[in-house]
Amino acid sequence: MNKNDQQLQVKVHSAMYTLIKEKGIASPAEVFITIGALSTEDYERWRFGKVDYLERVCKINLRKLSFVNHEIRAYARKHDLKPSWTFYKRWGTNRKSNPGNTVKLRFSKSGDENIENQYATHYVGQQKITEAKERRKARQLEAEPDVTNHNAVADTGAKCRACRGDMRTASGCQPFLYKAGGKNTPASRLATLTICTRVLARIFVVRIAAQNTVMLITSAVTAKGALSVASSF
Repeated sequence: MNKNDQQLQVKVHSAMYTLIKEKGIASPAEVFITIGALSTEDYERWRFGKVDYLERVCKINLRKLSFVNHEIRAYARKHDLKPSWTFYKRWGTNRKSNPGNTVKLRFSKSGDENIENQYATHYVGQQKITEAKERRKARQLEAEPDVTNHNAVADTGAKCRACRGDMRTASGCQPFLYKAGGKNTPASRLATLTICTRVLARIFVVRIAAQNTVMLITSAVTAKGALSVASSF
């Protein structure tokens, strides 16, 4: 590696470090802009389809572009960054009015698929991945039913998938509070349940629905009987 390549390597690694630290994600195009190999204006012209391929407006030759891409991948492997392929579409097209008018942009002069994939691959830092997992977990928890202890669990014979014990007594089960009914359901209709998996929650919901149906039928029959008695006087 000659002196110029060494200097370019330092620039690329520094750009990757800065992008991951500030944004949690880095792409080859952003690295090119950061090291001065591509202007923002030319990048935007390419995104709007005014340039046929990105390499045409880069300020370094194809050998150096290949070297930069190689160093991006080397940095990503060294720092355990997760590769994420991204579809680059042309800006300025209305997907709603023209759903079939999405144009995939081209990066390289040759159009080689491997080279195109290298340009289109973004690299994501572990912190960004962790944050995404936490957001996904938070959304899942919001969608989970509300639930508390296991006193109201019917004898379903269900086993905890985590500890394989009885769902009513397994110490490893995680507590949730389940509310049977809608937002205006009175406190007397709250049911409690300890679950480790969503499976038992589904069983419980079905049982509650069945009980409610029986109660409605019983109420209807009782009311009908009362009306019959009243009409006999």
